[in-house]
Amino acid sequence: FLHLRQSNSQGFSDIRIFYGIPDDEPVCGDWDGDGIDSIGIYRPSEHRFYLRNSNTQGFADLDFEFRGGMGTPVAGDWNGDGVDTVGLYDGTRGLVTLSSGNTPVVASVFSFGEPGDTVIAGDWNDDGADTFGVIRGTRAFLSTPSGIMEREANIQGNPVAARISPRVPNGIITSPAGGVSLTRGDSLRVSGTAYSSRPVSLSWRALGPSGSELRHSGQTVTLGPMDDAGIWTIILDASYDNGVTDPTPATIHVNVESAPEPEVQWVLPAPATDFRVGGLLDLEAQVLGVGPLTYLWSFPGSTLAPLTGRNPAPFALTSAGVLDIALTVTDRFGQQTATSFNVVVAPNAAPDGAIHTPSGSVVVPRGSSVTFSGSGADPDGDTLGFRWVFAGSPAIPDVIGPDPGAFQFVAGGSYTVTLHVTDQSGLSDPTPPSVSVTIIEPGEILISPGQDIQNIIDANPGPNTFILGPGVHRGQSVRLYDYQTLAGTNGTVLSGARILTAWQYDAGNNAWFADGQTQQGRVTAEWVASGPVCRDTNPRCRYPEDLFIDGEIQRHVTWIGDLGEGTWWFDYGADRIWVKNDPRSRLVETSVVGQGIFGGADHVTIRNLIIEKFATPTQVGAIDSRLYATMDGPDGTNWTIENVEARFNHGTGIFLTDGGHIRNSYAHHNGQQGFSARGHDVVIEDSELSHNNTVGYHWDFESGGGKYYRTYDMVFRNNYVHHNYGSGVWFDIANFNALIEGNTVEYNDFDGIFYEVSYGAVIRNNVVTGNGFLDARGVWLWGAGILVASSSDVEIYANEVRDNWNGITAVEQQRGTWEGNPREVTNLWVHDNLVTMDARLITHNYEYDIPANGYTGLGVDYGDTSFYTSRGNRFTSNDYEMPSGASLFHWRSIPRDWPTWHIYGQDLEGTITYVGEYTS
Repeated sequence: FLHLRQSNSQGFSDIRIFYGIPDDEPVCGDWDGDGIDSIGIYRPSEHRFYLRNSNTQGFADLDFEFRGGMGTPVAGDWNGDGVDTVGLYDGTRGLVTLSSGNTPVVASVFSFGEPGDTVIAGDWNDDGADTFGVIRGTRAFLSTPSGIMEREANIQGNPVAARISPRVPNGIITSPAGGVSLTRGDSLRVSGTAYSSRPVSLSWRALGPSGSELRHSGQTVTLGPMDDAGIWTIILDASYDNGVTDPTPATIHVNVESAPEPEVQWVLPAPATDFRVGGLLDLEAQVLGVGPLTYLWSFPGSTLAPLTGRNPAPFALTSAGVLDIALTVTDRFGQQTATSFNVVVAPNAAPDGAIHTPSGSVVVPRGSSVTFSGSGADPDGDTLGFRWVFAGSPAIPDVIGPDPGAFQFVAGGSYTVTLHVTDQSGLSDPTPPSVSVTIIEPGEILISPGQDIQNIIDANPGPNTFILGPGVHRGQSVRLYDYQTLAGTNGTVLSGARILTAWQYDAGNNAWFADGQTQQGRVTAEWVASGPVCRDTNPRCRYPEDLFIDGEIQRHVTWIGDLGEGTWWFDYGADRIWVKNDPRSRLVETSVVGQGIFGGADHVTIRNLIIEKFATPTQVGAIDSRLYATMDGPDGTNWTIENVEARFNHGTGIFLTDGGHIRNSYAHHNGQQGFSARGHDVVIEDSELSHNNTVGYHWDFESGGGKYYRTYDMVFRNNYVHHNYGSGVWFDIANFNALIEGNTVEYNDFDGIFYEVSYGAVIRNNVVTGNGFLDARGVWLWGAGILVASSSDVEIYANEVRDNWNGITAVEQQRGTWEGNPREVTNLWVHDNLVTMDARLITHNYEYDIPANGYTGLGVDYGDTSFYTSRGNRFTSNDYEMPSGASLFHWRSIPRDWPTWHIYGQDLEGTITYVGEYTS
């Protein structure tokens, strides 16, 4: 039996274990490095050790034969690694034989002591490693790295040195020594170490008075910030990698005192600073306190919005009087201080500037000089400053002074020259005067407002450049010839409208009319193959004439009884235009001219002008490269349109054919659509289309941002298409190999990008948001961010399709053929897109609260299931965001959830992120 006691005190054994056989010799040690010694025996008859890792009865955990000679078994942690190994001590010869790692292998053999000594082992200097000692009579001789220690050893019986508790690290705080006082919010730098030959990990805890705790690991660390006032306890925990920790960790206490409230040192502006209306108020404060500090400037009794920051951006003073200013400063602990002051703002009237020369906008040949002079007046008598700004390209530096004098323009270009007049308080003329200067090259032909444009062009039919001078050129239609250029200057407007002034009042109808209106353009049929041309609310969209009051288009009604605010009626039989309210003090214009710029010519360039208010019939452009605007041509080729604004035209803003190129242009508020095209190699890029279809064409007919048909290799790139009353980008009927890339398409009533009954397209890198919410069809897979209808070989990838009525969809219907080519959804590949789908969605920043449908997928409206199985239609590697529990993938005529979508082989490499939960 082995009798073990767990303390060095008199008493009965705590543990009794039957272990070994008679004549076995006991040995104890920490065989597995857990910090606790356990039992073992050496059996001399077998030259064998039997070691157990716990002080419990059972078989040995480690046994091995050790033929290292004869002697008494010994054990110790000779290398300080936390694991004891055994050996034998032959007292007759004073010879020690040690095992290598508790194996049969002999690690070392050496002499120690004298014959007759009794050997012991232990950690005599607490360095973590055991060494030998001997008892010789009443003296103990203990080996240490620094030499032999001799001690009194009055021991009766067989002496043993053993570890009665786990070996533990001993951590010590070396800095600070204690007695430290800090201010709330400060941090404390601490250092520590541990006495041990084994690797030791050090970690720190800072315990605050209100239960807060900070932790950090390392020998030297910074603890903080200490935000609680009171006594903090700093604890250093030392531990071995086996989990053994210092049972009595080193501790110091730190007193953290309350922080003072923020203290305002000074504020700006200083008292008695003079201000006037229009001057800039620059606020600044210097405050002492525990940061970060937050600053709130408010203005009691004023409509000024509060400001933040120590030195907020200066702002202009707009009214006279006393301006009260309050500053509240809050430190990181919520402590506040407040101060207030005021400034007196004296009245100030804005100065008024005038340009004397040139007296108006001018067009001059390159190399010419223009003399600039101006003046200013100030009601308050201030001294004024003058700055002339030349806005245009190439850049011209600003000029200071009222009279710059003669200025030579050595390069071609167009400039808006503005005179800014400023008083001493920084208040400027709110409506600074400006003139435009256009520099034409030698040989360019200037046409001024009022001149007959076509007569001048006809008289110069060669490859000439014609410059439309600044101002409005009204009531003219322009046909260009091969290799001609028509360019505007700053503010050039080509208008197809007439101003109406001769109004008469009809008491019987309580309405106003203007006679003599003989214009009447081509009227479109009420119905075509796709259905009605106009929406029910706008039955007269098929008539090309429009009316504008103060620049706003009016809705054309069918008879006088429908007249009201915002409407008009054209009585074509009587050549009379009617409005409801007195128009005499307003600007009233009606579109008269049916074509703007046209020709059927080749290599035409049009740039830098505004074209507006032409009575273009349905599907005809205000700028149109066709001669007769029919499918039969002749078509002009290689027209380039750049920096053109097409607006308020009844049909289409711009229509191009083969080789046409539109760039950096803007089509908006046109009656039917912004752009349209047919033919080969058309490019539309870096342009904007918005708010088109103002006269109410039916969405299924042709309306919205733009519709393109019978195109080949067309590129639609880097455009911004938004808020059109129809589809945003619509390719319909026999388009081949279109590239639609890099566009932002958002908040269009119908589909964002719609590719219909066509062949071959790449749709990539577009951002498509919030489309389809006013799609009158309102069902199935219409109204999508991206929609493919009965079209083959379409690849859709790398798009962001967010928050649309539907996501990315395709619809297959029996749409016949084009020149023998089936119109079918085949080889559709939708991959690597990001699609957000939420049937509960209310589109962000959209003007209608309409929940989304939310589907992505393919639908077939007749019984051919091969479109799902063998026609090459697939969705791969797309990423989706949708609510959990929703079935928003459409396949085989049924909405599917994500697992079922996978069962049908779709998006096996795709991902889904669930956002919220689905509610129907």
